[in-house]
Amino acid sequence: MRFQATHLFFQYPLPNDIGTNFQLELEEARHIKSMRLRQGDLIDLCDGKGKHLRAEIISPAVKACELKVLSVQQIPKGRDYRIHIAIAPTKSQDRIDWFVEKAIENGVDKISFIDTAHTERISMKSDRLLRKAI
Repeated sequence: MRFQATHLFFQYPLPNDIGTNFQLELEEARHIKSMRLRQGDLIDLCDGKGKHLRAEIISPAVKACELKVLSVQQIPKGRDYRIHIAIAPTKSQDRIDWFVEKAIENGVDKISFIDTAHTERISMKSDRLLRKAI
């Protein structure tokens, strides 16, 4: 059984017990406010390791967004191998962003940026890419 699509957020770690109240991280709580979600609305959360849960918004405050766990589900990994791509970054940050987004959508587990003789960019915003991947 999979969750119905609502709003999907990321947080690691996630609580294990139904009925537990917990606070959403600040960056994700900002999304709650920007999406104009209110008390009583339902959201889905994942931890990037296969755990999904449905939660109810108890308090939508940005600095203390409190949620109540309604259901927890552990989704098993579907394959026994990993996909690792090594790529030399291009000059365009937009192309790198697009590549990371599409690679993750298609099931790539790990991306390594390498320096080659034709690499056009050395420094990148790794925090931004990590958030995009998540």
